Amino acid sequence: MTIRILHLHGTAVAAILLLRHGRSVSFYQSGWDPSCSGLAVGRALLADTIREEFVRSQRPDGPATFELLRGDEAYKSYWADHDDVVVELTRPARGGRSWPDGFTA
Repeated sequence: MTIRILHLHGTAVAAILLLRHGRSVSFYQSGWDPSCSGLAVGRALLADTIREEFVRSQRPDGPATFELLRGDEAYKSYWADHDDVVVELTRPARGGRSWPDGFTA
């Protein structure tokens, strides 16, 4: 897990939380100070984070992917060129079909 913070004149104005697993980095959550909305501090921090992770990816043990995770937020179409398929598993309702082989309640 990594937390990056953008400071403006000594004050934290944006933060981003990254989760790491294997060679994947996932952009999990972020936030920014609304008083700085005209400065696009969240976008600036995300851009710098992607740049930093790309530099890291050049190392043999660096990340191979940067994931934006689920959701249809508009900024994702700017940063990503495709969606990965997500599979959801749900439990059958009580009294419904039985679990497939190998699954237990």
